[in-house]
Amino acid sequence: MIEKSMVSELTNYKESSSPVTTAYITVDNNAENRGKHIIELKKMIQYKKSTSYFKELSESEQSSVIRDFEKILEWVKNNFDNKEYNSAIIFSSESTGYWKTIVLKQKMENLIEIHMKPYIRPLTTLFEDSKKYAVVLVDKAKGRIFESNYGEFSEVFNIKEEDYESAITGGYRGMEERKIERANHKQVVEHYKKISDELMKLDQKNKYNWIVVGGRKESVNEFKEYLHSYVKTKISGTLFVEPSANIKEVLDEIEKTEKESRMHFEQKYLELLNEKKQQLLAAEGVEEIIQAAKAQQIDTLFIKENFKIKGKYCKRDSFVTTANIDKCPECGSQLERTDDLIEHILHLTIQQSSKIKYVNGTFDEHGKIAAFLRFPLVK
Repeated sequence: MIEKSMVSELTNYKESSSPVTTAYITVDNNAENRGKHIIELKKMIQYKKSTSYFKELSESEQSSVIRDFEKILEWVKNNFDNKEYNSAIIFSSESTGYWKTIVLKQKMENLIEIHMKPYIRPLTTLFEDSKKYAVVLVDKAKGRIFESNYGEFSEVFNIKEEDYESAITGGYRGMEERKIERANHKQVVEHYKKISDELMKLDQKNKYNWIVVGGRKESVNEFKEYLHSYVKTKISGTLFVEPSANIKEVLDEIEKTEKESRMHFEQKYLELLNEKKQQLLAAEGVEEIIQAAKAQQIDTLFIKENFKIKGKYCKRDSFVTTANIDKCPECGSQLERTDDLIEHILHLTIQQSSKIKYVNGTFDEHGKIAAFLRFPLVK
């Protein structure tokens, strides 16, 4: 499984005079689309060669990037296990000998970027907190718990009460109907409590951001009564699916509740952001965020998904700006243009151990980028 520490390692890359080519490749394993990722990669390479950014590189930089393209294409053709994995991320700087590959079960958007450092923004979205949640499915005899751990979905608990199923089909010898009903109910309650206890343990260990409860309709409401009070506060949705359903069926149903659950999750953070603004413990808008990042004040950075803004940065130090200036005020070097200043801000904040969260809902009123601060920002 991919580790969060990989992102920090990439931000510690020692910048050189040669660019780093980053490729994100996703495979479609449908029979009619096999090999399509190779075609897409070739198209992306051809497009990058035609961009003004590539043409403005020096001759030696262009030569290095072209060798990167060739090496990446060769690796994807001959070394990428596209039957086992759905995506690959490749970082290459042929002139410096830098080479790193990451393979994933998750699907990513295809792209190629050329920067002075590894392009990490899509990778950081994998560790977005909204992808860390649990789904528990129950009925009177079965219980299953699934978790989404940064996009990798797996079953972590499964229980089936054989004694209960035998009882309801064969009855309890010598017992009258009412006693049988009481015995059955007691057994069901104990079953629900077992699942509830396991869910509590898993939540304490993995710290889910929300929990979805599902299963047969008649069982779901009764099961909720036996959840621990803390777990109850995390319940964000209900789905109705057979507890014995295969993972694909479960995932199809979860998709229907995930968007609403994430909106609820994000709303809590936005409410807290407004509170922190009153306490001068929040910054919003690109300029305030740059100021806070320079002062190493950012605790948690919030970014609107797909938000990009043009700007300039310095190759020699961490200076970034949206201002139309040519020279770095800190070292006097010529500033470089970028179409994605947020990528440079990400490198700054991750190096400071800041947490990153992407917002999918309305975020324009906060300038599409905001932060919780470690201490008040002096304006």
